[in-house]
Amino acid sequence: SDLSQMPPALFSVGTEDALVDDTLRCFEKFRAAGNEASVHIWPGAPHGVGHFGPHASTPLGMRARRATEAWICSFGIEGRS
Repeated sequence: SDLSQMPPALFSVGTEDALVDDTLRCFEKFRAAGNEASVHIWPGAPHGVGHFGPHASTPLGMRARRATEAWICSFGIEGRS
């Protein structure tokens, strides 16, 4: 796949997520293609931390959500509170 000229992306993953290796590999490929990308790695967090499931309302989940919203707002786009 041609990943060049993509918009900025945030890759956010917990270390307990079954997809952590895939997420980090995609992040590296995205950056290698010359795109702007950020990665947030959440120690001990499961899949979807901060976005859905029972862990979304935990302190870690809320920190992850705030970090995602801050990343979005850094582009002048308002996140949901």
